[in-house]
Amino acid sequence: MKRFRKELVLLLFQIIAFYVLPIPLTAGPADPIGMVLLIFGVTLLLSLLMGGLSREPVKWLYPAVVALLFLPSITIYYTPSAAVHTLWYLALSAAGVALGSLLRRLVRSLT
Repeated sequence: MKRFRKELVLLLFQIIAFYVLPIPLTAGPADPIGMVLLIFGVTLLLSLLMGGLSREPVKWLYPAVVALLFLPSITIYYTPSAAVHTLWYLALSAAGVALGSLLRRLVRSLT
């Protein structure tokens, strides 16, 4: 577990983004599109960090885990039509991990 500390912390923040962040946003007169875009942004940021900070090959499983973590939140906060967002979270987090890994390699090659 100590070996995957960074990955688990980022995964915990992703869980917070899916299950805690919508609570204050759905309690008031929040814009649903804004909430989705905010969670998309958090997911992209966390995926970039996962790609850039993690040296473990397990980081490539992160996009699938993110997509699976989103599925139960559909029944809690959204309508069944939001299931299509699972694919967006999968693609967005895969792109973030790939871009973060690429940036990490680029920075390492420059130093």
